[in-house]
Amino acid sequence: MGVSGEDIQFSDEVAKQLGISVECKSRSSIGVYSFYEQAVQHSNKNFREPVVVIKQNRSKPLVVIDAEYFIKLLLHYTTKPEEYRKYYDMYIEIKDAYAKDLVK
Repeated sequence: MGVSGEDIQFSDEVAKQLGISVECKSRSSIGVYSFYEQAVQHSNKNFREPVVVIKQNRSKPLVVIDAEYFIKLLLHYTTKPEEYRKYYDMYIEIKDAYAKDLVK
């Protein structure tokens, strides 16, 4: 069992700047992916980013977007324009390293 609390621990400075709390889940199958694939097919026709809004009874709606697009949005709204590329490049390096680790 892992440590309780947020799955990604930000420094105080970063947490204050981003204002988000991240919970990560990885399963062999998650039903929302079929909804997302449908959004991808629609978005390919009009060159827009796919977004899925899901809601279950008596719960708040949730929005599902691609992680890379999420990072772009986050950086756009939380960094100075001159710093955006640096942080985005750092994200790509981390993502690529993580992907290589998963393939092993």
